[in-house]
Amino acid sequence: MTELTRRGFHTIPESGRAIIREEMQSGGSALLWADRTVYAERMLEQDLRA
Repeated sequence: MTELTRRGFHTIPESGRAIIREEMQSGGSALLWADRTVYAERMLEQDLRA
């Protein structure tokens, strides 16, 4: 839990870190340093869903 969440603020997980973690585990290339366009598209999709 983050400090802001603990203080009662609504928060959402940072999509960039989640995408990097998922891509590293699966061997994918949607990474900031590998394919910035696909990485940005994934971040946008995930943030819109959140």
